[in-house]
Amino acid sequence: MKVDVETDKEVTIDGKKPSPEPSCIQQVTESDNYAITRLSQEEVLPSEDDWHEDGLQYTYESALEQDCYCYVIDTGIDTRHEEFEGRAEVGYVHPTYIDSNVKGKQIDVEDDNGHGTHVAGIAIGKKYGVAKKCRAVSAKAFNDEGQAFVSTIVDTLEWAVAHIISTNRKGKSVINASFGTGVVSKSLNDAVEAVLDSGIPIVMAAGNSNTSACNRSPAGLGGGNSSGITVAATTRNDILAAFSDYGPCVDVLAPGVSVKAAWIKDPPCKENCYALKSGTSMSAPLVSGIVARYLGQSNGKKVKPSDIKKYITDAALEEKINLLVYTDGTPNRLAHAPCEN
Repeated sequence: MKVDVETDKEVTIDGKKPSPEPSCIQQVTESDNYAITRLSQEEVLPSEDDWHEDGLQYTYESALEQDCYCYVIDTGIDTRHEEFEGRAEVGYVHPTYIDSNVKGKQIDVEDDNGHGTHVAGIAIGKKYGVAKKCRAVSAKAFNDEGQAFVSTIVDTLEWAVAHIISTNRKGKSVINASFGTGVVSKSLNDAVEAVLDSGIPIVMAAGNSNTSACNRSPAGLGGGNSSGITVAATTRNDILAAFSDYGPCVDVLAPGVSVKAAWIKDPPCKENCYALKSGTSMSAPLVSGIVARYLGQSNGKKVKPSDIKKYITDAALEEKINLLVYTDGTPNRLAHAPCEN
């Protein structure tokens, strides 16, 4: 039997063309998940009592690629936590934390502090995170007390750059820096500048000392000083957090008070724990998550850190935050993550 060629077409059982996948996924959120919810909303959030009446949602791209990474320079990550769905990995543990008594044995590979797990959960967690299909890479530079020498952080940043380049993750990765010194450190600033010169974006916490972010490292590299992104903290009522650093070195603001995310086991909780934490350390990974989402939509295109910074500041909502008395030089920009599919 002779068969003529005709234009191919999709056929379903009932003869109807299947509905296309929605371009944006809408996650209905609870009031304890206000931080990521604020990234999707144009206006101030309602009170907890009125939350369900408004049917609030966090919206993100359904076609978000999984080939996007957030390198978390921190205390480690509890990679087994349910929030990460296997999308978190141990990338590096600084030699400081290798037991010299047992050759090659790494101690404290996972997170015994909680800070790094919480930060990673904000960036990529399945429920409380921003970039829900991206991966987190733990680069452990801090001990269980949340402390580290500047030289240790510099080594870890250098490892992250080398790893991103060697694994062909440049253009797919962002580094989160939820840490800072109490003074300006030239060596730390130089290391962060080297990250940016390598074409890798970095997001930095502004600091929690209620002073100018320009007085500390690496936050002082924000604003017009580099293509790094410095993030200050706001409350759920859109007020600058009382502890947050501020000033012209800040690029954008994001929620940072009572932010819920993954946490390490903390009796009586034995696994898959969660905690509410405050600080610009919580604000920074919200923006890192937005950057990761953006990179996940870029299909590996080599986007410069300066372009990413422009994207973040251009997308931000203007004049939404009560800056209290810290209006001199502090940009009134609230981080915003619209679904653009």
